[in-house]
Amino acid sequence: MTFSAPFQLNTNTEPTKAQWMPNLSVSEAGSLLATWYDEAPRTSASCQPSSPTNLCYQMHSRKSPDNGVTWLADETTSDVASPLPLQGDPGIQTLYAGDYDYGSAILTKHVTSWVDGRNAINGASQQDAYTDREPVGPTPTASPSATSTATASPTPTATATATPCQTSYTTATSTGTITAGGTDIGNHCDDCNTDIVLPFPINVYGAPVSAATVGSNGDLQLTATPTEKLFFVLAQCVPVDPDPASHGPFLNTLFPYYEDLVTDESVGPCTGCGVFTQTLGTAPNRQFVIRWKANYFNSPPGPAQAEFEVLLTEGSNTLSVIYGATGDSGLMGTSGIQQDLNVFTSFSCNTATLTPGLRVDYIATTCGSPTPTPTATATVTPTATAAATATATATSTATATATATATATGTATATPAPRATPAPRPRPTPPHRP
Repeated sequence: MTFSAPFQLNTNTEPTKAQWMPNLSVSEAGSLLATWYDEAPRTSASCQPSSPTNLCYQMHSRKSPDNGVTWLADETTSDVASPLPLQGDPGIQTLYAGDYDYGSAILTKHVTSWVDGRNAINGASQQDAYTDREPVGPTPTASPSATSTATASPTPTATATATPCQTSYTTATSTGTITAGGTDIGNHCDDCNTDIVLPFPINVYGAPVSAATVGSNGDLQLTATPTEKLFFVLAQCVPVDPDPASHGPFLNTLFPYYEDLVTDESVGPCTGCGVFTQTLGTAPNRQFVIRWKANYFNSPPGPAQAEFEVLLTEGSNTLSVIYGATGDSGLMGTSGIQQDLNVFTSFSCNTATLTPGLRVDYIATTCGSPTPTPTATATVTPTATAAATATATATSTATATATATATATGTATATPAPRATPAPRPRPTPPHRP
């Protein structure tokens, strides 16, 4: 492996002004975003903590659209220059700022975070956390020109294409009782997964599934290609994306009680803790039970465990969850189901609604007969000669405008306008786990 010559990203080169805490996020499209703290705005001899009038630093960034071959200009990411904020915790270095910054790339954008002291309390600057996002790449600006010669008069003919159906889920509540017992699957840990084979296939988002991966934090990945997930963020609502920098979001996952749980006794006694499975009834009317009993990593007041189960029914597309006794009834957890970050159903998020005896059914929607969407298809009749000149302007979605002069006439039918695509629901930014 060889490396090119070092390339300095910061443009401020004053020897007495520091740059620190760099982050680098990389997108699948090959876009890089580097961020760092920069003392470029400092005017005094040094930064004095908690002084609102003594500006010290600002968050800077620089982006590469081509895997680091070239870099765009050095820019300021934070919108204000900040004084050095006060650190009031006696257990932390008083001049510390930025140790827990984090940058990553999600889908079409880079996201980053930082701390600054723009807000003062009683005349002293305080530490507050901020976040911002940057598109993965710049908008193309090329304007190619093309000249073509046609020798036919096209006559558009309408044909029909089907609009695809997207399976989703609705929820219904009733009462239920936890099913005791079952076979211990060996899930006794903090932040781990265990693979299991289902006794019968089920449909999840319209696709058959015969295996599952059980997570100690109350998640059930219903996919043949699960990935290990680390639980280092709290208070995430569905859709859940726990580690965007490494493994990405959960896919085809049911969250009966997603919280920071431990299925062993590493944080305290937990009699009967673990994950247990059992099959009830006989084919073709079987039910499969997956039951969790776990400690809380950060326990509610007093010793407390959480017990809940997922109930799968043979021949049914409904997924059910039944809740037993828990320490906080879901006050610090979330529940729901997601196919990905755009298709999901959330039932609860940080609300004490997952009470003992509650049953939640996730009912799959059914797809009826698709409605054909007419699409014009050209049929060429070689009866004339036409000369055309076209100029195309490329943006994120290319469009073209053509002007033609012809010696023949053509007959065309109307092309209906395409249907609008709904925008996905935005997601909140979660705090980090202590």
